[in-house]
Amino acid sequence: MSLFKELLIGFTVLIALALGYLYLPMEWRRHKDIQLGNTLISQVQNYQKQHNRLPENHEEAVLKQLGFRHNKNGWQPNYRKINAQQFQIIYADGFLPPHLAWDTQTQRWQLVDK
Repeated sequence: MSLFKELLIGFTVLIALALGYLYLPMEWRRHKDIQLGNTLISQVQNYQKQHNRLPENHEEAVLKQLGFRHNKNGWQPNYRKINAQQFQIIYADGFLPPHLAWDTQTQRWQLVDK
């Protein structure tokens, strides 16, 4: 087999793998994030039931107790209280959207451009 054919086959396989990964369902690519997020959602909902309120965005001790982690990029995932009954959890990995998010209105994980 010639070198050209081997290179062509190699590049074709690499492109096929990259495209295959891009078109995988989000639930498969972000499984660990969604799993951790679901745990955090239940923790926040339990906190809301026990204290009759949602934690505030600035209550660092409470957020750490619920399982949120703070690193050099801020809270991962990021918790946002929208109002007295609604909150949002966002994985803002990197600077460019789309970001993986869950909120109490839709109650499902989705990619958002916010």
